[in-house]
Amino acid sequence: MSAWLWARALGVCVIAGCLLSSPTARADDDPTTTAAARERFKEGVSYFDRKDYEKARAAFLQAYALKKHPAVLLNLAQSEVRSGHERDAAKHFTQYLREATEASATEREAAQAGLTTARTAVLELALTVDESGADILVDGTSEGSSPLSDPIYLEPGSHSVEAKKGEHTTTQTVSGKAGERKEVRLTLAAPAPVAATPAAAATPKEESEGDSSAEADASSGGGREPFFRWVTTRPAGYIPAGLTVVFGLAAGGFAIGSSVRYSDADSTAELINKAAQDDNISTAGICVDPASKVNGSSAIPDDEKPDRIRQYQDACQKWQDSADQGDTFKTAAIGLGVGAGVAAVTTVVLYFTTAPKAGSAARGKPAAPSVAVVPWATPASGGVAVFGQF
Repeated sequence: MSAWLWARALGVCVIAGCLLSSPTARADDDPTTTAAARERFKEGVSYFDRKDYEKARAAFLQAYALKKHPAVLLNLAQSEVRSGHERDAAKHFTQYLREATEASATEREAAQAGLTTARTAVLELALTVDESGADILVDGTSEGSSPLSDPIYLEPGSHSVEAKKGEHTTTQTVSGKAGERKEVRLTLAAPAPVAATPAAAATPKEESEGDSSAEADASSGGGREPFFRWVTTRPAGYIPAGLTVVFGLAAGGFAIGSSVRYSDADSTAELINKAAQDDNISTAGICVDPASKVNGSSAIPDDEKPDRIRQYQDACQKWQDSADQGDTFKTAAIGLGVGAGVAAVTTVVLYFTTAPKAGSAARGKPAAPSVAVVPWATPASGGVAVFGQF
């Protein structure tokens, strides 16, 4: 069902008094307020029928301020996405999908289609804060308190995101383009201080026997074999370090591939929206049932409709394929990035646990036996490798 039919059907419901009989209605609702909301809603439906979406938006906005009913919210969002207020539309479609738990599958499908269209024009932030109850501000405007129920939708460009709680505050600058989604995490808690470990005092015997080795220890950094020499000559060094490089490069490649596929999907969505606008048909649910949309348009000659339906079907399939490939590449990039992080941490840990003390061979002391257990991971499998030195 197209958006204008939603507006008309819901308008009839309001005129019949469904706002008073809905599950969200209260016994103490003010009849005067409800009547005023009904009148504003009727005006919104009338403007929507005439495709005067800006005035329809204003009327639905007034109706929702008087009566916060899901039917009003859905029509408000539909008016906003058609009048160029995609940021507000995305916010209200998301709110509707979260709050309208008793909506039918068809209603939720229409809202989801509208949200998909609005997302192509805005920057979406999935914001988390390490503490609850923090005030969230974007460019100085409050967006609520953590944790937020919904994503934050912004105009493309650069924005200042801030979290405040008590005396603690943190700010981060976020930039993005239309159709992009970013995850942002703000940290308010101060890191715990790291206690210094006192160095063990050398015995007089060690001082007398190790003057030259002490100088070598100081020059080698922490009394161990230099890291670069260790990582290029020891299996416990160059194996995990090599995995770090391989996983890191692969993760970067998949990340670039994911960005390219998402960009292709965005470009295809823009072409679909432009074609629908030229054909004077609604984009809501256009990829769900393009045949009904095209057949219901009076702007397309009947002899051209079969070809136009195939064009929409091909474009929608291309958009879906690009989005699916972007998701696949993104998953691979995340898995390889985790593998690179594990390998990097393993390299550092093994250096401090297996690297021989500098000068120990010169003093005639044999190196102690050591065994290294190196974890490895890929998106499809994982395990450990054991290396020994005896």
